[in-house]
Amino acid sequence: MTTQQIPAREAEGNHLAAIAVATRPSWFARHEKTLLPLLTAIAVIAAWEAFGQAGMINPLYFSYPSAIAEAFAGWAVAGMGADLLASGKAFGIGLAVALLGIPLGMLIGSVRRLDLALDPIINGLYSTPMVALTPLFVIIFGLGIPATAAVVALMAIFPLLILTIEGIKTVDASLIRAARSFGAKKVDVYRDVMFPSIVPFIVSGLRLAIGRGIIGVVIGEFIGAVAGIGYQIRADAGVFNTPKYLAGIVILVAVSVGLNVLLRALERWLAPWRFVDDHN
Repeated sequence: MTTQQIPAREAEGNHLAAIAVATRPSWFARHEKTLLPLLTAIAVIAAWEAFGQAGMINPLYFSYPSAIAEAFAGWAVAGMGADLLASGKAFGIGLAVALLGIPLGMLIGSVRRLDLALDPIINGLYSTPMVALTPLFVIIFGLGIPATAAVVALMAIFPLLILTIEGIKTVDASLIRAARSFGAKKVDVYRDVMFPSIVPFIVSGLRLAIGRGIIGVVIGEFIGAVAGIGYQIRADAGVFNTPKYLAGIVILVAVSVGLNVLLRALERWLAPWRFVDDHN
């Protein structure tokens, strides 16, 4: 390399570095997936509070953030923990039962005749309004957590079951044949080939199951409970205690959002290849 070529190479390198710096996304662009929802939520809450403070919201029918926060604080002192525990137990038990939809879905989806035989039954049960069945669960299980957990389980299992079945149908048959050619047993095929392939379907099913499960908690506690967040929502709505009624709804929404954030993290861990382009 001649002495004349060295400055030219250095100039070219500096030019490329300048281009890289110029094309690097800004700080806001790199964090927009977090910032945009957060800023939108702050703007909506601020506008909501402003309307409430200006007297533009009838407190009998609706409320605003500061009043809801005050009701939340009063409820926290007066026994919210017991209501959260009751609802949490019912939701946890029901969702744990609903998780059986994943192995059942893998089995049904991989056996064509079983899928054909059970498809009408699964779709029929999925379409059944759970509100109509809740009194039956109360008769069977009595008032309290077991009846609510049964409603949660029945509402949450079908999204998991149906999406797992559909996910199994998308698994590349050549991958299964390749695994078997290397001596993989049925259990190995399910664990090492099918399950990783359907993780996105399972996570989507879990998102739907969580949402439907929370609805199931409210339905079950509206009809067949003596404690819980849903029970308190019904009781407060009946006496027009709107701030506390809305505080209960805020709790349910916060739980749903938190669980979905955890699901997103779980999906990143189980299927990291789906997020390789997240920086784009």
